Amino acid sequence: MSAQLLFSRLAVIWSADQLLPAGARALSTSAACWQAAKRQSAPSSAAASQEALVAQLKQQSLLSPRAAEAMLAIDRAHFVQTYTGVPGEIAYQDTPVPIACGQHMDSASTVARFVSLLEPWVQPGAHVLDVGAGTGYVSALLAHLASPGGTVLAIDKQAKLAERSTANVAASSRKLLEEHTLQFKVANAMADPPELQGSALFHAIHLGASAEQVPQQLLALLRPGGRLVLPLGAMHGSAPQVLVAVDKAADGTIHQTEHGVISNRIAPLTAVYDDHVMDT
Repeated sequence: MSAQLLFSRLAVIWSADQLLPAGARALSTSAACWQAAKRQSAPSSAAASQEALVAQLKQQSLLSPRAAEAMLAIDRAHFVQTYTGVPGEIAYQDTPVPIACGQHMDSASTVARFVSLLEPWVQPGAHVLDVGAGTGYVSALLAHLASPGGTVLAIDKQAKLAERSTANVAASSRKLLEEHTLQFKVANAMADPPELQGSALFHAIHLGASAEQVPQQLLALLRPGGRLVLPLGAMHGSAPQVLVAVDKAADGTIHQTEHGVISNRIAPLTAVYDDHVMDT
């Protein structure tokens, strides 16, 4: 089924929101998210499997060899199908996917670009921080790259997302949890949480939320020689968000490079005073 036909059918189903009882509104909430995702998404051909999706991304020169190997090992479907109203066939389409708490899982091509920029810094034994873990998909990819001997601390301010992320990884790659390679925590990185206090500095940091400027709190957690990758730019407005890599040299100096526009808008990192918990 094409993405266009799939979205059309979903729109028909979800337009009946007024007919739903109060207890069945979660599907309707997903509908609104789907419409937003549809507006953001670039047209893409649907793949039939994780292998086909990876082949499609490689054909577009979006994946480094190690990133491709990680994506073959971690099936995106385990991180998509746990959310209300999300059809299984969307797992292998290159489109953002709505999840709980008003958030989206990034498109496969966006994830491929993030991970490919980070993977040279995520060698076996590396210590990695994933801020805004969402579904846990990028967290699992980074943990796969850091194995054996490495650790990934994945944090999200939404307890529901951290809980579901753990369940997603348990279904996909339980060994990462059992060997303590990957750990999920509920925290806001901007609040100087206890989970990060006293942490060893990280070789690599992935920020899964957008920022209008590079967060100094995250740079302080990056060890000399490390790399931070993030989407830079406002959520709204005409200016595009761009994919940025920030490298900290051995002497602590910072070098920033841009790596192209991000096709789908990524929700912003929230300040501590704007922190709140969402239930849907």
